[in-house]
Amino acid sequence: MDVKNFAFLVAFAVAVQAAPTCPLNEEIRDGGFDCQTCQNYAVVFCMALHEKKCYCKDGYVRDNDNDNQCVQTVNCTIKYFNFS
Repeated sequence: MDVKNFAFLVAFAVAVQAAPTCPLNEEIRDGGFDCQTCQNYAVVFCMALHEKKCYCKDGYVRDNDNDNQCVQTVNCTIKYFNFS
């Protein structure tokens, strides 16, 4: 293998390692909201983060009762509270 091909393979390997993959219903963004969950998305004000990482796709929030996976808000588990 000549030096040119070796350099190409090294550059390709680095590029592949540098591109992380996100779990289902998430995507890599340069910033976004990370505090909205099924339990609070309707009432919590979230500050936008400016960090490149995986965030829930639009229309999805984290479900604390489902291993913190991103789910559509219509699929959030309904909780009933007894205040007596």
